[in-house]
Amino acid sequence: TRRLEDTKESSGLKYTSLQEKHEKLRDLLSEEQAAKMMQEQKLGKVQEQMKSLEEEIQNRELEKKKIESLLEEKMDFEKKLQENIQQQKDELEAKANDNNGLEHEVN
Repeated sequence: TRRLEDTKESSGLKYTSLQEKHEKLRDLLSEEQAAKMMQEQKLGKVQEQMKSLEEEIQNRELEKKKIESLLEEKMDFEKKLQENIQQQKDELEAKANDNNGLEHEVN
Protein backbone atom coordinates (compact mmCIF):
# COMPACT_ATOMS: atom_id res chain seq x y z
CA THR A 1 0.00 0.00 0.00
CA ARG A 2 2.85 2.32 0.76
CA ARG A 3 4.17 1.68 -2.69
CA LEU A 4 0.76 2.36 -4.23
CA GLU A 5 0.55 5.64 -2.32
CA ASP A 6 4.08 6.58 -3.45
CA THR A 7 3.10 5.80 -7.05
CA LYS A 8 -0.08 7.87 -6.71
CA GLU A 9 1.87 10.73 -5.18
CA SER A 10 4.57 10.44 -7.84
CA SER A 11 1.93 10.35 -10.57
CA GLY A 12 0.22 13.36 -9.03
CA LEU A 13 3.47 15.30 -8.96
CA LYS A 14 4.21 14.31 -12.55
CA TYR A 15 0.70 15.37 -13.57
CA THR A 16 1.06 18.69 -11.78
CA SER A 17 4.47 19.19 -13.37
CA LEU A 18 3.01 18.41 -16.80
CA GLN A 19 0.14 20.81 -16.18
CA GLU A 20 2.58 23.57 -15.22
CA LYS A 21 4.68 22.90 -18.33
CA HIS A 22 1.55 22.91 -20.45
CA GLU A 23 0.47 26.27 -18.97
CA LYS A 24 3.96 27.73 -19.51
CA LEU A 25 3.97 26.54 -23.11
CA ARG A 26 0.49 27.96 -23.66
CA ASP A 27 1.64 31.29 -22.17
CA LEU A 28 4.74 31.29 -24.37
CA LEU A 29 2.61 30.52 -27.40
CA SER A 30 0.26 33.37 -26.53
CA GLU A 31 3.21 35.73 -26.14
CA GLU A 32 4.64 34.49 -29.44
CA GLN A 33 1.33 35.02 -31.20
CA ALA A 34 1.00 38.50 -29.70
CA ALA A 35 4.54 39.35 -30.79
CA LYS A 36 3.79 38.01 -34.27
CA MET A 37 0.66 40.16 -34.49
CA MET A 38 2.65 43.22 -33.41
CA GLN A 39 5.28 42.49 -36.06
CA GLU A 40 2.57 42.09 -38.70
CA GLN A 41 1.06 45.44 -37.67
CA LYS A 42 4.46 47.11 -37.84
CA LEU A 43 5.07 45.52 -41.24
CA GLY A 44 1.71 46.80 -42.45
CA LYS A 45 2.56 50.32 -41.30
CA VAL A 46 5.98 50.16 -42.95
CA GLN A 47 4.40 48.93 -46.18
CA GLU A 48 1.91 51.82 -46.07
CA GLN A 49 4.76 54.28 -45.52
CA MET A 50 6.70 52.77 -48.42
CA LYS A 51 3.66 53.06 -50.70
CA SER A 52 3.19 56.67 -49.63
CA LEU A 53 6.86 57.43 -50.27
CA GLU A 54 6.71 55.77 -53.70
CA GLU A 55 3.70 57.94 -54.58
CA GLU A 56 5.56 61.02 -53.36
CA ILE A 57 8.56 60.08 -55.52
CA GLN A 58 6.31 59.66 -58.57
CA ASN A 59 4.67 63.04 -57.90
CA ARG A 60 8.04 64.72 -57.59
CA GLU A 61 9.27 63.09 -60.79
CA LEU A 62 6.19 64.45 -62.59
CA GLU A 63 6.85 67.90 -61.14
CA LYS A 64 10.48 67.65 -62.24
CA LYS A 65 9.42 66.78 -65.80
CA LYS A 66 6.99 69.71 -65.85
CA ILE A 67 9.71 72.08 -64.62
CA GLU A 68 12.19 70.75 -67.19
CA SER A 69 9.59 71.23 -69.93
CA LEU A 70 8.90 74.80 -68.78
CA LEU A 71 12.63 75.54 -68.67
CA GLU A 72 13.00 74.21 -72.19
CA GLU A 73 10.12 76.41 -73.36
CA LYS A 74 11.70 79.40 -71.63
CA MET A 75 15.06 78.74 -73.29
CA ASP A 76 13.39 78.40 -76.71
CA PHE A 77 11.49 81.64 -76.14
CA GLU A 78 14.67 83.47 -75.07
CA LYS A 79 16.52 82.15 -78.11
CA LYS A 80 13.76 83.36 -80.46
CA LEU A 81 13.66 86.67 -78.64
CA GLN A 82 17.43 87.11 -79.06
CA GLU A 83 17.15 86.20 -82.75
CA ASN A 84 14.35 88.77 -83.13
CA ILE A 85 16.37 91.43 -81.36
CA GLN A 86 19.43 90.69 -83.51
CA GLN A 87 17.34 90.80 -86.68
CA GLN A 88 15.85 94.16 -85.71
CA LYS A 89 19.34 95.47 -84.86
CA ASP A 90 20.64 94.32 -88.23
CA GLU A 91 17.70 95.97 -90.00
CA LEU A 92 18.22 99.24 -88.12
CA GLU A 93 21.94 99.21 -88.91
CA ALA A 94 21.18 98.56 -92.57
CA LYS A 95 18.71 101.48 -92.61
CA ALA A 96 21.22 103.67 -90.83
CA ASN A 97 23.88 102.76 -93.40
CA ASP A 98 21.42 103.46 -96.23
CA ASN A 99 20.60 106.84 -94.70
CA ASN A 100 24.30 107.66 -94.35
CA GLY A 101 24.82 106.71 -97.98
CA LEU A 102 21.95 109.00 -99.06
CA GLU A 103 23.33 111.89 -97.00
CA HIS A 104 26.68 111.58 -98.76
CA GLU A 105 24.94 111.59 -102.13
CA VAL A 106 22.93 114.67 -101.21
CA ASN A 107 26.05 116.50 -100.08
